[in-house]
Amino acid sequence: MQTPLTANQVLTIGSSFFKKCPPENPRLIATPSPTLTISNAVPGRLAKLSFQIPKDSSNNGKLLFVAFLTGIKTLFAPLNDEREVMVPEGLIGMVYAVVTNDGSKVTDGTTVAGPAIVMIPYSSGAN
Repeated sequence: MQTPLTANQVLTIGSSFFKKCPPENPRLIATPSPTLTISNAVPGRLAKLSFQIPKDSSNNGKLLFVAFLTGIKTLFAPLNDEREVMVPEGLIGMVYAVVTNDGSKVTDGTTVAGPAIVMIPYSSGAN
């Protein structure tokens, strides 16, 4: 099952591949979010996140969450003060991670950073 993404989320993922657009190109209708990187994403373990919150952002000091989007399911986990998150059990394959200021929904308005693509390998038994 495919994970639905917004235009802003797709542009955020794809923007790392863009060097420069010609000035005669039409303006994009989407706006990328700050880049998110996630290290050591293993279900049941802490993963380290790296992202920038703009200084003028209303997200400074707010409790943040990481939304893990897989298929049509979204799992939320709180982000700690060291910018680490406990990766939920049961994730497998390609998962999108988004830092959000809401622990119950992911929208362009609640997104702080990301998405980042996280690849969680299948076991040797394909599960």
